[in-house]
Amino acid sequence: MSILETLVFSETSKKAEKSTPHLMLRQKLIAAIDDQINCFNAEQNNQHFSRQVQKTVKNAETGEKSRHTIERPIRKMWWKSSGGILIELRFANKVLKVGKGSIVVSELSDLVPTFQKIQQAIRNGELDELMQKTLEGRKRAKKDGKPVAANSPKPEPTVAATVGKPVNRAAK
Repeated sequence: MSILETLVFSETSKKAEKSTPHLMLRQKLIAAIDDQINCFNAEQNNQHFSRQVQKTVKNAETGEKSRHTIERPIRKMWWKSSGGILIELRFANKVLKVGKGSIVVSELSDLVPTFQKIQQAIRNGELDELMQKTLEGRKRAKKDGKPVAANSPKPEPTVAATVGKPVNRAAK
């Protein structure tokens, strides 16, 4: 038996995973939940946890752009309440309405396993529809350079708005 016969192969490539939009959304949410797990573990050890982000900064004097690593605080998706610990999943700066809204965890020790179950549900594609609805709600159309909500109706001109406006006939 050759060594290659003992390996398990897959048709998935790194490029294919990154080019599929729903897989990219899944990976973002899974990474955010990884940050939540790391934040919880750091808090249990009385340590500070923040994620590191690359930021491009332009030098005002020379005009050169350089990349710096900065720390960003983690916004916790979980908090302690009278009924236990509650988890509110957030994606694209919006709350994902899973079930009734928040996930209830009875004990603090069950928080990490619950996050891991949520990650498995994301990998299985159970939250794809919710993530897509959340993104559709964020899309905006532009009118005259100003962002306008996609679902808002266009205002009808009123009579008061049209009366008393000077007519510029020289422009015609």
